[in-house]
Amino acid sequence: VLAAAAFGCPFLPEALPPLVRYFPLYLVLPLGICAVVWGLPDLWRAWGTEDSSPVRARTGVLLGALAVLAPLVWLFFYFGAG
Repeated sequence: VLAAAAFGCPFLPEALPPLVRYFPLYLVLPLGICAVVWGLPDLWRAWGTEDSSPVRARTGVLLGALAVLAPLVWLFFYFGAG
């Protein structure tokens, strides 16, 4: 969730310092990788039991994968257009 929320930081008011507005963008990729790495074992463990719900693990893996793919897609279009 933190990685997905960091995408909105550049849209914060311009009165805030640039460090507050743009630094979280550098954390998107590491946070997304951590979400996928920590979410997959929880998701696999939840599949083995009937009483637990894998909704939070599935949501974490999905948001983490989007946080990893979004910068890569942006870089692909940025360097592919030039």
